[in-house]
Amino acid sequence: MNEHRRMTLGLLLPLLIAVALLGLSISCPQKPRSALLSASLQVPVPIRPVLDRTCLDCHSYETRWPWCSRIPLVSRLIQHDVNSGREHLNFSTWTGSAPHLATTNEIQEICDAVSDGTMPPRRYWLIHPDARLAQADKDSFCEWADQMRNVGSESRDWQGQEPPGEPVKAGSP
Repeated sequence: MNEHRRMTLGLLLPLLIAVALLGLSISCPQKPRSALLSASLQVPVPIRPVLDRTCLDCHSYETRWPWCSRIPLVSRLIQHDVNSGREHLNFSTWTGSAPHLATTNEIQEICDAVSDGTMPPRRYWLIHPDARLAQADKDSFCEWADQMRNVGSESRDWQGQEPPGEPVKAGSP
């Protein structure tokens, strides 16, 4: 029986070490989150704080990793969700020297996902309770989609608000 325990331990120990090492493979943010949103001229100012608290952890390179992301196997699940989120929509690509220009369809997909409750996913807001979207937040995303659909005429009356895609001056509300 003693020999059986040693053999089991000899097989399990390398496996546990490998799982622990694989569980710690998490990428780090490249720049402050505030810089990302202020650099993206496509995102209306009222939506920026909502994106920051509900979207950027999975849909940018600005991920704030939760404490549980350091637990082996859990970290792999979280990393998979983040990679999948970035693959589908990555706000980090909306800035820089050659920014991605969001299309009306992309903004409409965001509206649809928050309206039907698929984004943010339940497992995310269980760990991040402040990520739950109020109806006003959901409405803001859909208003953004409506604005994007209605853009097309330079003479559009924006009633004092910055239209999507227009520069936002520093310090603007």
